[in-house]
Amino acid sequence: MKVLTNSSFQAFDLLSKNLRVCDFCNEFIDIYDINLSRDQVIDDWFINKNNDLDRDLEDQIAIVEKRGKAVGYLSALDLFPSAMNEFLSAPEIDLDKDLALNDCIRPIEQSMIVTSDTSILEFAEIAAKSEHAVFFVYKGNKFIGWLSYNELNNSPFHICLFALILQLEETFLWALSLAPKTSFDLLSEGRQAKAFKLYQEKNYPWKSKNEPLYSILVGCTMIVDKITMLRRSPLTTKSVPAIHNKKFCKILEKTRNKVAHPNPYNDFINEIPRALLPAFLSWTRELTDQLILYGTDRIIMQ
Repeated sequence: MKVLTNSSFQAFDLLSKNLRVCDFCNEFIDIYDINLSRDQVIDDWFINKNNDLDRDLEDQIAIVEKRGKAVGYLSALDLFPSAMNEFLSAPEIDLDKDLALNDCIRPIEQSMIVTSDTSILEFAEIAAKSEHAVFFVYKGNKFIGWLSYNELNNSPFHICLFALILQLEETFLWALSLAPKTSFDLLSEGRQAKAFKLYQEKNYPWKSKNEPLYSILVGCTMIVDKITMLRRSPLTTKSVPAIHNKKFCKILEKTRNKVAHPNPYNDFINEIPRALLPAFLSWTRELTDQLILYGTDRIIMQ
């Protein structure tokens, strides 16, 4: 059995630290001058740009400038501050008709600004620690786009998180394979039966007529089973305390199931409470380091 190193995070680190916010930020629907009237902006937003089928007009952000410098931003709802979201689709009465454009804009706070070379991992940690709904990407002397925390549901961070979870699951399997039969016996009969079924469906080889190769069989278990085996093992009680963090283990299980089966409505990032995202990512590293140290010690002792 080879010794594993924390290079198992290499793919995640490579992706998350080299993908920049400028690579996936949203374009502004437009940049409007502060001297335009509110009605002019509404007409442009909902009539002139209505033919752009790739945009959800209600989910856009615009920059407002004065003499070429940004003085604030607008969302669609900001143009109708007295209205509910439903009002946007059929505005029969404009309760805000006397407002000027300046009355609708919101300030861009310093804490809402990220530079264009900010990595996706840095952005995830910044956004998780903030309550802002929108962040602005700055390059040179201008804003080039915007992001929200929910942008992490999209492909770039999805790929990063999937790589992280797969590498962590590989570390689980490596640690369990040091004593595969002992580990497998820690599962309930029902969970064992599911693993045996997959083992047979995959037509994996058998050590003898009635004995599977347990090093392969433990790999036929689900991530929740791998967590269970590691948590029930008396050998990991002191060596791998991170595996006993029930909250993060549950988050890991739910997130893994969602990122592995993506669909347009799959908001996997919300499986991780926003304020806990930095701690969760730190925990995955801590858990990996503990498993590697535990496994390495066992290999040396053998």
